[in-house]
Amino acid sequence: TKLKQEDRNGIWAYVLKNQARPLVLARRKFDVVVGNPPWLTYRDVQSPQFQKEVRKLYQHYELLPKKSQHLITQMEMSSLFYTLVHDRYLKEGGTLAFVMPRSVITGAKQHRPFQSRGFTRILDLERVSPLFNIPSCVLIQQHERHTESIPTLAYVASLPAHEMKLTHARAHLHPTPTRTHFVDSDIRSPHYHGQFFQGATLVPRNLCFVKPEGYASSPAVMSDPELDKDAKVPYKGVSVRGIVHDPYVYSTLLSKHFFPFGVEKFHMVALPVVVEGGALRLLTEEEDFLARGHQDTWGFFKKAIEQRDRLKKQSDMGLFERFNYQNTLTRQNPLAPYKVIYNAGGTNIAACVLETERLALQVHQRKTQGFIVDYKTYYYETTSAQEAHYLCALLNTPHVNDTIKPFQSAGTFGERDISRTPFEACAIPPFTGTDARHVELARLSQEAHSDLQNILAGGKKLSLTKLRSNARNTVKEKLTRMDQLAREVVG
Repeated sequence: TKLKQEDRNGIWAYVLKNQARPLVLARRKFDVVVGNPPWLTYRDVQSPQFQKEVRKLYQHYELLPKKSQHLITQMEMSSLFYTLVHDRYLKEGGTLAFVMPRSVITGAKQHRPFQSRGFTRILDLERVSPLFNIPSCVLIQQHERHTESIPTLAYVASLPAHEMKLTHARAHLHPTPTRTHFVDSDIRSPHYHGQFFQGATLVPRNLCFVKPEGYASSPAVMSDPELDKDAKVPYKGVSVRGIVHDPYVYSTLLSKHFFPFGVEKFHMVALPVVVEGGALRLLTEEEDFLARGHQDTWGFFKKAIEQRDRLKKQSDMGLFERFNYQNTLTRQNPLAPYKVIYNAGGTNIAACVLETERLALQVHQRKTQGFIVDYKTYYYETTSAQEAHYLCALLNTPHVNDTIKPFQSAGTFGERDISRTPFEACAIPPFTGTDARHVELARLSQEAHSDLQNILAGGKKLSLTKLRSNARNTVKEKLTRMDQLAREVVG
């Protein structure tokens, strides 16, 4: 009470101490530093100012190469803490040991600069349970460091309780000496690596995924309520209604609605782009719509923009800029004859071929202007049916799926990121019609697509896991042959 009366009962004493102590400790330096840094990524940081400072530190410690700036959102803050603590608080020749998310020692590209600093020993705790919500490890730096064949103790344990004392847990821990080998950064399939792209950022979904309001032939649309099921705050329950004319209506495919060699369903999206000369042009101003006589369509997008501006964080980009982030929308050709599609994330890869020439490109019985790929998927556009099916066959094989595992970061439910890892991990050669194996892979994929056309018959709703499992079982013999060929072609 006395401190409050004297106006001394504030937080500033703690703030000043928390500012001063790190500076004092940095001057002192230590023989041993042990810690458990924050386990979050750059995109989890809410403050724009803090993000700016963190980015500077990544660049200062060369943890993020200039050519890989797009990976900033996936950077683990723990690796930055590890490097910063080593620099500021550790004596020359001292010992640093941090409990870390195991993802930092996997093949994810953003972790390679951190891995290149080397480690003396690693304690691999991936198979210890219960422990943390995601796989973990302990990284130790002492006198001698290794970037290849790092001495490792891999622990296996099924603990009877969570947060046990080491003296009690030791009897359940079974260590096995092994070696950790980091995945190199070589791109084994340079021909295809740069030609597979991530789709457009069609978010917030409530502001672009639509369905007809009334008759399918009517231009009246509303936000698709199905997408609201997965929407998060603050967009949960948000919807837009209005008129969207035909030139702005496209079809798309969510990663949860396709499986190996097949598609469950398409969605309709309203986007501010028009097809001109086989390419997409982004319309950004009201005058662009008025010149085409589509004032009502501008009215729909204006409502969507207002919703976005009302709900977005102050630092977020505008709605149209978000749709076309890094040209992921206008880069696409919605009328490309063949598109190879696979999921950007998940434990296992699944791929299919979309033959846009054969697709009716109708959603909810309304004709769309073409197909747009969503950001949760990667795609390759080609005019060759054989090349498309050759790639699809390889991507669906167990051989390729197993080969990318060391490249994937891991979460609570296993491996999670796929991105372009199939072309970093696998030496997939360019398709050639003179190679009988390539031609056979293409034929098998085409037959598998045909076999799976009726997998959804009966109307029973299946989970994504079950749907993909059923698909693989249905074409099991063909997939076995594809896998044999993949081992020959990819090596």
